[in-house]
Amino acid sequence: MATTFESPSRARQERPDLLSRWLARAVSVNWVTVVYIAIFIVAVFTRFAGLGDRVMSHDESLHTQFSYYLFKDGNFRHDPLMHGPILFHVTAFFYFLFGDNDYVARLYPAILGVLMTGNHAKASTQGAGPLAEVRRIASRYLEQLLGLNPKLLTLGPAGLAMRSR
Repeated sequence: MATTFESPSRARQERPDLLSRWLARAVSVNWVTVVYIAIFIVAVFTRFAGLGDRVMSHDESLHTQFSYYLFKDGNFRHDPLMHGPILFHVTAFFYFLFGDNDYVARLYPAILGVLMTGNHAKASTQGAGPLAEVRRIASRYLEQLLGLNPKLLTLGPAGLAMRSR
């Protein structure tokens, strides 16, 4: 039995390396991906443009004040009348990283708002089940937000709609 050896250059030509395969797969995009990327870019722009320009609401001022106390003194006592401690701790950490101003105070909620735009995109790539679950959760959220009767709302491909009786 004879053993034959191929030259290394010929072996590389026949079997592309991992980076080439990844780049070839990364370049092939469809229109759905382009739309999701565009939505993500718009979400980033709308969440971060002029973030520190507006006057703070009462709740925002409380959150930033207690986050500032945590940042400066290290003191934090949770009050059940306000949000959970993660908002205060992350905002205080951002104060540590970027300084204390209105833009930084609103940075964590803005980041979460951008990340939420990817939920529908992620669910749509996993089939009808997860997408239906996202629609169900969004419908429940809108019901609570708008104070509407759950039996009158439906969330379909065209968006939120009132069911006819």
